[in-house]
Amino acid sequence: MIDLVWRFLWRGAPMLLLVGLLGFGSSGVRGVVGDIVMDRRSTLNHVNPVLFSHWRHRTQFKCYACHPDPFEMRAQANDISMNDLSAGEYCARCHNGQIAFSVGFDSCRTCHAQPTP
Repeated sequence: MIDLVWRFLWRGAPMLLLVGLLGFGSSGVRGVVGDIVMDRRSTLNHVNPVLFSHWRHRTQFKCYACHPDPFEMRAQANDISMNDLSAGEYCARCHNGQIAFSVGFDSCRTCHAQPTP
């Protein structure tokens, strides 16, 4: 047990802090530590940025479920578009209506977060 805590403190905690710090964008969308704000295309297309809860996903899946395929572990490395999601790529590999809710116009606000005042 002590070994597990030690590994988290030296490996996991700094990574969570880094992901949390990278996740706070200037778009006005804020989350908790570990959330990632994805706004490469959203604001340009007049849509709220995506607020991805890394911690929520990490509690259910191991890192290798998403990294390095389909998501490269580097900020701004994944150029995700709605066309990609419609083709079943990136998030839509799991968000397909069978594993998790499907990506589509009826679930926009699930991912595209409202700005925090």
